[in-house]
Amino acid sequence: MEQRRDLSGQKLDNAGIRQTRLIMVNMERADLRKVNFEGANLGFGRFVKANAQAANFTNATLYGADFTDADLREATFDKVDMATVRLKGADLTGAKWSDGRVCGPISIGVCR
Repeated sequence: MEQRRDLSGQKLDNAGIRQTRLIMVNMERADLRKVNFEGANLGFGRFVKANAQAANFTNATLYGADFTDADLREATFDKVDMATVRLKGADLTGAKWSDGRVCGPISIGVCR
């Protein structure tokens, strides 16, 4: 896959997108349930309102990514720098955070 790709609204559930470079990819409203993004470069990606339940972002680059209103329940963010990731309105319930925490049941926009 290439950078700047438009995959908005696509159904990619259970896909393996490991070690891929998808800078500025548009995955708005995409079905990303259980997708393996391990080690992928998704910098500045747009994941607004995407369903990424149980997706694996371990060691992925998410610099500047936008997950506004995304479903990230039970997603894994191990070894990910989340400092510049936009999470406004994102459901992080049960997500596994980069510092080892598991987000609680009322984790909207922030891991609690």
